[in-house]
Amino acid sequence: MKIVIMTIPLRNATGGTPFGSLAIIQSLREAGYDPYFLDVDTLRHTFPEVVGFFEQYKPDVIGISAVVSTSYAYTRDISHALRKILPNVRIVIGGNLCASAEVLLRSCQVDACVLAEGEYIIRDLLAYYALHSRILENYTALKGIKGLVFLDEDGEVFNTGYARQLSPEEIRTPDMSIIEEFSNIEKIISPKPCGFITSDPRSLEPHRAGKREGIVFASKGCINRCTFCHRWDKGMRTLSPEKVLEQISYLQQHHNVGFFRFADECFGAHKKKTAELVAELKKLDILWTVGGVRVDTVDTETLQTWKDAGCTAVNYGIESGSPTILVQMEKNISLEQNFRGIDDLANTGLDSVLQLVIGMPAESPDTIKETGRLIHYFINKTRRAVVSINFAQALPGTPLYEYDRAIGLIGHGWREEEAYLIRVFNKNAADHSALTNHTQYSLISLRCWMYLLYQEVERAKKLYLGAPQVPTGCALFYAIWLHSSGAVVRLVKRALKPVAPEFIAAAEIPFNEADIGRSPLLYPFRAYLNFLIVLRDLYRLEGAAKTLGHLWEHIGKSFHGLLREQQPAIDLRKTVGGISQLPSSRSEASMEPLRRGR
Repeated sequence: MKIVIMTIPLRNATGGTPFGSLAIIQSLREAGYDPYFLDVDTLRHTFPEVVGFFEQYKPDVIGISAVVSTSYAYTRDISHALRKILPNVRIVIGGNLCASAEVLLRSCQVDACVLAEGEYIIRDLLAYYALHSRILENYTALKGIKGLVFLDEDGEVFNTGYARQLSPEEIRTPDMSIIEEFSNIEKIISPKPCGFITSDPRSLEPHRAGKREGIVFASKGCINRCTFCHRWDKGMRTLSPEKVLEQISYLQQHHNVGFFRFADECFGAHKKKTAELVAELKKLDILWTVGGVRVDTVDTETLQTWKDAGCTAVNYGIESGSPTILVQMEKNISLEQNFRGIDDLANTGLDSVLQLVIGMPAESPDTIKETGRLIHYFINKTRRAVVSINFAQALPGTPLYEYDRAIGLIGHGWREEEAYLIRVFNKNAADHSALTNHTQYSLISLRCWMYLLYQEVERAKKLYLGAPQVPTGCALFYAIWLHSSGAVVRLVKRALKPVAPEFIAAAEIPFNEADIGRSPLLYPFRAYLNFLIVLRDLYRLEGAAKTLGHLWEHIGKSFHGLLREQQPAIDLRKTVGGISQLPSSRSEASMEPLRRGR
C-alpha cells in the first residue's frame, strides 16, 4: 500500500518542526508501512507541483495534516484536485481542522477525519482499507474503529468516539532523520540564535560561536481549558527528562545545535519532572527559551533556577489586564497572580513578551483601560517592551466558536461554517481583515482598541525606558495626512522647506499609528485619531458603502453604550449550553462532542 503523509502550507512562513506528521510516520514504520513524507509547509511546493507529484506517485492513501483551523481553503482545494486525478484514493485528514469534520466530509470529499492523536488510529484505518475498497464500504467494520468521523451509509456524519489517549511513555519524540530524508532540515533549524536568546550576554560567549537553534518539546497539552483555545489533548502529559534529552542530544550531535526553544504550551506545570530536567540542562551548558508558562506554576526561585541552567526567556499567557476578561477566558488565574508573575521576571532579569488577547464578548473601554495599565506595569517592572496583541479568534471546538454560532455570527449549518472558515483562511489573530466582532461594541471600537494598546506600549517605552519622543514635525504632518491627502502634505512641505528645513527633515521620519503614543502633540487626541485611522483602513479594505455601514453601527452602539451599565462577564460554556439547540439530526449529534472540545 502506497501512503503519503503531507503537510499544508501555513500562512507565509514554515510552521517549524512538523511534530504530528513525524509521529504518524514513525508509528506507521513501526507497523511495517513505508510512507512517503511530502512536507509542503517546509518546502513550499506550488499547488501545481503538489498535484503533479500525486499524479505521478499515485498513492493509495493520502494523510493530510491540517494542524490549524485557519487552513481550510487550501485543504478543500487540494482534496478536490486529488479526487479529480485519483478518484479511488483514500483521503484522510488529521489535526485541529477536524473539529469542523462535517464541513470537510461534505465539501471536500474526504473519506475520514481523525480525532486527536492518530498514531494508532491510522494503523487501524489502514488495516481496514487493505480489506475494503472505497466503492464497497463495510460500515459495520468502520464504525468499530475508535477516533474517526466519516459519512455513514445514510450520508449522515458518524463519530466513533475518541480513542484512548497516549500515555507520556507512548508519546514519540521526533525522528529528525525523516526530515533529513524527505524535507529540508536547514529550513527548520535556524543557522544562528534569534529572538530573546540573542539578548542574553551568554549567547556571545566564544564557545557558543557557530551554534544553531532548534525546537524541542517537554510536554503535550495544558492544565487549563481557556474558552478561546482549541486542542485535542485532554489535560497535560509531561515527558520524562530522558525523552527530552534524547531530542536535544540528536540536534547537538547531528546539527550543531546549542540553542533551544521549548514549544510547550504549559512548560513547568509538572514541577518534579521539570526540576529533574532543568538539573540535566544545566550540565549541558546550552541556552534555551520557553514558549508557554502559566504564572501560577512558577515563582522567583524557580525562574532563577531555570536561568542558572541556561534559560534566557519565559513567555506567559497573561492575555488580559482585566479581571472580568480573565474570568470569561476561564484562565483560572487572577490579575494579582499576573502581576506577581511579572515581578518574578523582573527579579530574575529573564526576557519575555507580554502576550495579550482582546475582543472577548465582555471586552469594553473599561477592560481595555485595565489592560493598558498592565502594559505600563510590565514595561516599567521588566524594562522590556515586547508586547504581542491578538484579537480573540473563534476556532472550531471552543466555547467562543460555539457562542458565535449560537448568536448568529457564524451560522448553524455546515455551509455557514464553511463560509466562515474560508473567510479566516490564512489569517492570524492580529489580522484586521477577517475580524469577527464578539463584543457589544462596534467593529470600529474594536479596531481602535488595538491601536490604543500599541500606543500605550510606545507611551510606556517613552516614560520608563527613555525612548525618544516623536518630533513635532513628523506628528504634525501625520495629522495633516489623516485629515487631508498626500497632495496637501506635499504642498505644505514645499512651502515650509525654504524657511524651516529642520522641521521638514523631522517630518520625513517614518511614522506609524503606534508612534502616537510617543508624541506629546498627538497623544492627547489619540481616540479621535484612532477613529480616523480605522475609517481610513475600512475604506481601503471594504469600500465606501460598507464603511458607512460600520460608521452607522458605531453611532448606534455608542449611543446605547451611554445608557448601558457594565455587564458581568458572560460564562461562555454555560451560555452556549443554555442557548444551543438540541441536535435535530444524527449528523448534529455526532458533531456535539467535537463542538465541546476536550
